[in-house]
Amino acid sequence: MSDSTRLRAPSLAALVFAAAFATQPLAQAPAAASVLDALLPEAVRLLAPRLEVHGEGSFRWFGLLIYHARLWAQPGGWRASDPYALEIRYARHIDGAALAERSIEEMRHIRAGNDAQHQQWLQAMKKTFPDVKDGDRLLGLATPGGVTRFFMNGKPIGDVDDPAFGPAFFGIWLSPSTSRPDLRRVLLGLAK
Repeated sequence: MSDSTRLRAPSLAALVFAAAFATQPLAQAPAAASVLDALLPEAVRLLAPRLEVHGEGSFRWFGLLIYHARLWAQPGGWRASDPYALEIRYARHIDGAALAERSIEEMRHIRAGNDAQHQQWLQAMKKTFPDVKDGDRLLGLATPGGVTRFFMNGKPIGDVDDPAFGPAFFGIWLSPSTSRPDLRRVLLGLAK
């Protein structure tokens, strides 16, 4: 193999650049998104009829698209006290148990909940979250009564009836302490 065709390892600077760029959300939907993707599933519309897209962006890790997120809120803007939904459209296969475990790690990062709650929430999410694949849409709906309802590709898959769970779960993306502050700004409409 000649020097011109040999693969070279990326430089440290290239890896640092890729890591920094990888977590930047995109303000617009990926090319694969369609108009139908912007429709709230009927089962959710029946529970929260006034929701509309408030903000959306993508999460990338080392340049790979992991998911596209969309925040649905009441007209006039997002308020934690109103019904709202966070929809994730996955671009990769991810095991449901891994989603639950990662969610708990992120809840710890934002300092939401305690160890006993984390154990309960982990079990509830492991029971609820299916494995996802490219194109699957997982949506969480925050209700005023404190129940968090989950939908997979528009169909109900389970509820977590704990008023402390919703703020902790949605805080993964919406808390000022999130590990994804750029995505938070886009979802909340704060990005300029």
